[in-house]
Amino acid sequence: MTSIITLALIDGVPEDRTLHTTPHELLTTAMLSSNGDYYKRLRTSLLRLFHATYMIRDGWFDAQRNKWTFESESFRFIDKVRYQEEQDLDDAEAHLTPQQPLVIVLSQDLVEQLQAGFVHLPDPNILKALRDAPARSLYHFLEGQRERHRREHREVPLELSFVLSDLAQLLALTATGTVRAGNVRRSLQDMGEALLAAKYLEALAFTGRGLAGRVTFTFPARSWRLSRTRRSWGC
Repeated sequence: MTSIITLALIDGVPEDRTLHTTPHELLTTAMLSSNGDYYKRLRTSLLRLFHATYMIRDGWFDAQRNKWTFESESFRFIDKVRYQEEQDLDDAEAHLTPQQPLVIVLSQDLVEQLQAGFVHLPDPNILKALRDAPARSLYHFLEGQRERHRREHREVPLELSFVLSDLAQLLALTATGTVRAGNVRRSLQDMGEALLAAKYLEALAFTGRGLAGRVTFTFPARSWRLSRTRRSWGC
């Protein structure tokens, strides 16, 4: 999905919502190998993405009634996929033809979000370095917080700080029941060390005691831009 959005942005977000690319270009932009196995996986992934539907929920709490009220709306990324595939007689699974046209029609909702500048792409080099799902979740969360701060204050923060209890709830670090500060710290420490190793974080620090304590993330000063010539992220 990151690769599709990257190519759509490079092409200026087509008004007809149609992205013209090739399986090889899509894999290369995603920084994935372009061997036969990946073309089979790409076919499966595109079909899975085509069928995926998400729900966006907007909620508010009524203290007097002690109830939450939600408004939900369905959302999907892709409306149509067209590609050419081949299948050997001795192979049970078809694969995409590397250099043949791959046409992806983006949903109207996604195009509007891209045109309005509301979609923030992650750094693929960071994602490639993060093998652990919880570390990726923390990365996406922190990137979202930094992007929101950038939009509100016109600058990217080099430091973010959170109360442990709040962050544990936001990241769903604990199951229902008793929330222990030690468990939350260990989870954040493990995820933080992965982000430090990926060079996304410069420092991670805990202050205070218990769930009322805070965790502070410090980021290195760097800027990322989208290259129109190489169709990839560059520093």
